[in-house]
Amino acid sequence: MTRMLAVVAFTVLLTACGSSSPAATVPANTVTGAASCASGQTQDLTFSGYATGHVACSTAPATCVDRTALDQDGMSSPVSARIGGTTIQVEIVFAVDPVAAGSYAAGSIGDEQTSTRYGVTLDGIGHWQTQAGGGTMSIDEISSSGAAGKLDVKLVKGSDSITLRGSWRCQGSPGPL
Repeated sequence: MTRMLAVVAFTVLLTACGSSSPAATVPANTVTGAASCASGQTQDLTFSGYATGHVACSTAPATCVDRTALDQDGMSSPVSARIGGTTIQVEIVFAVDPVAAGSYAAGSIGDEQTSTRYGVTLDGIGHWQTQAGGGTMSIDEISSSGAAGKLDVKLVKGSDSITLRGSWRCQGSPGPL
């Protein structure tokens, strides 16, 4: 009887201790977004290369940025996500005034002579950006209440690269139309 109680006690103890599953961990280079988002803020962005994953919802509101309010031209659309446990922000920039629907060649954004007016950056795990000939990006829909488009770009940091493809969306005024 004592032996049977010992076996039962051991089985209960083993079951109780072994029943909790380990916490899920996200691999260091896996991109994730929020589990849900407000209507009209859905994204469809797929990352491949140095970082892989899919973002259907930004982890922060996808609000259009009127760059003219910052003494700059055009608009940008921020998309926030996570790579592993680190917060990142993708910034899709159209430095054109007035902002208009169309397809644009992505390049390096900045103040250098070789910079272009259209491109994408990713910050949070270093500074990544499109280079000259870095792909295509578009504004397919634009109004005073938001903008949406597509992109197929390659972001570079040193010898590493991330390909970013899909559709983006932001809400709010993108600036003068």
